[in-house]
Amino acid sequence: MNTYTATIAVVSFGMFFFYHEFERPKLNTSNDILQLEGKVINYSFKLKPSFKSTLKQYYIWLENYPCAFQIKADFLSYFYQTEFENEVKIGDKITLSIPKEFQSQIWDRNKNVFILSVSKNSTTFLSLEQTIPEENSNFDIYAGLFFVTVGIGYYILKKKKVIT
Repeated sequence: MNTYTATIAVVSFGMFFFYHEFERPKLNTSNDILQLEGKVINYSFKLKPSFKSTLKQYYIWLENYPCAFQIKADFLSYFYQTEFENEVKIGDKITLSIPKEFQSQIWDRNKNVFILSVSKNSTTFLSLEQTIPEENSNFDIYAGLFFVTVGIGYYILKKKKVIT
């Protein structure tokens, strides 16, 4: 494989992680979170097997909001799906939390808005106490640094003919 191609590929992968980190919403205080309440008009929790992995698409639609509210794949292990399906019926009122910076997207039919919490009355199906630390983790920064460093290191070692 060409030295430049491998380096560019690995560094680009690292840059993807940096992009992902800096595009995430900043959740520092409760002022960064918006609570929405609405009646459930539909929900869909689908697993779509594909060649490399299973695609998980978890959506909830609320009356008066044209967007689809989506549970991020990163949060699915915290989501009590069975309890949600047993306790929430079409027409029930639920409360969702979203990052406040996504507020303008809730009026766009073509948008999927990531949610941070889901509850009905006193029952919580997805908790802010679990999703916010996950959303604020520094994994993407470390992964980005790792791949950029490996890519540049590989390039330098190839140029100095340390590796062939």
